[in-house]
Amino acid sequence: MELSRQLCGKMRRSSKRAQLSSSPTSTSGLEVHFYTPEVHQLEYFKGCYTALELCVDAAKKCSISPLCHNLFALYDETTSLWYPPNYEFKITDETSVKLHYRMRFYFRNWHGTTEGESPVWRHCISKLRGGLSPQKTPEGTPLLDAASLNYLFAQGQYDFQTGVVPLRVSHSEAEQHEIENECLGMAVLAITHYTTNMDTTSPTASHEIRYHTAGMRNVLTRIRINNVFKKFLSEFKRRTMKDSKITLYDLKIKYLATLEGLTGSLGSELFEPISLSVVQEGDLCNGGYYGFSNQSQEQSLNMKTSHDMHVLVTGTTGISWRKKPATSPGIGKEKGKSKKNKLDGRQKNAKKVDVNEGWVAFCDFHEITHTAIKEATVTISRQDNKRMELHMASRGEALSFAALVDGYFRLTVDAHHFLCKEVAPASVVHNINNGCHGPIWLVPAV
Repeated sequence: MELSRQLCGKMRRSSKRAQLSSSPTSTSGLEVHFYTPEVHQLEYFKGCYTALELCVDAAKKCSISPLCHNLFALYDETTSLWYPPNYEFKITDETSVKLHYRMRFYFRNWHGTTEGESPVWRHCISKLRGGLSPQKTPEGTPLLDAASLNYLFAQGQYDFQTGVVPLRVSHSEAEQHEIENECLGMAVLAITHYTTNMDTTSPTASHEIRYHTAGMRNVLTRIRINNVFKKFLSEFKRRTMKDSKITLYDLKIKYLATLEGLTGSLGSELFEPISLSVVQEGDLCNGGYYGFSNQSQEQSLNMKTSHDMHVLVTGTTGISWRKKPATSPGIGKEKGKSKKNKLDGRQKNAKKVDVNEGWVAFCDFHEITHTAIKEATVTISRQDNKRMELHMASRGEALSFAALVDGYFRLTVDAHHFLCKEVAPASVVHNINNGCHGPIWLVPAV
């Protein structure tokens, strides 16, 4: 039923996009892959490298400036884990690791085009604000540079086409039609960007890019939609693009803004710890149940309700938690699932990150004093002595979670300090240990 109500928009380039497919090719050494098809992967066969060093090499490869490279991190699609910047890769002849260079730290409405959400800008002095269009950036300068925007656009296309970020779930037929139209609009924007960038016409691009309408059982319906889509694409390219003087930049912004609205989970990470407790001055509070005066009673309640919890981290709202909804399905890990079942699961998983379904705000990043890791347990302490303790399934997941919180702290609160030494960049730790304050080039300083 869910599948029949969901439209999955896909666009595949028969040539260059094949580089992004997860084919079972053997990897020798360590490889860092990119979502931009024109950039070849980085390869390392021997040596010892930190994740930060690999990210710097990747940023140079993609022409991403130092101003934006700290928005990116290394991701392992096999284990679904992110690596902290100080993680050391020891590469030998037996090493076989494939990583992806991704923008991890994302702030919704960074483009400032979504109504009802506060825009996100980079802080700067008043003389530098605005640039050529002061009315578009009244509070600061744009968050992303051109190279970062190009890479995020490629990453967004990959995530949308492969279903990495699930579409939001429709609750009515009208909303389902709205989602279908937005999916068609996404395809129009992507194909128009491709044809304009490659200086080709839409009919030529249709041979290289195929748009699939999964979830449509009727063949005639699919044919009708494809014909309408082709006509609309031609009209959009001829009238809207030329008459309104829309640029490639405008297409990227519109695509990513639409993707935010389609998914709802873009820019957030959902964690499912084995156990979770929120403690203040020795009192346990869990699962949204407050008001108990007896500590032993609360601890007993904690043992029963601390499992099946969700923790949500976003760049704009901080850390939130809730008890997993009873109707929320578990994360399927069976390898024998059909594509229909996998897509069905993605639609259901999209409900998990609905910000209106019982989320309790724990803290924003400026409220955190420090973070500690002990094996697979992460403890986050607030300024008012309340702390959150999460027991993860593995130490790797604990490091991934701590690195996310630490990274957002340095992006939004203090770029020259850290919350957790176990995941902090070596350069930040070095500067603090040597009394260096602010951005100092280490070579002449030492």
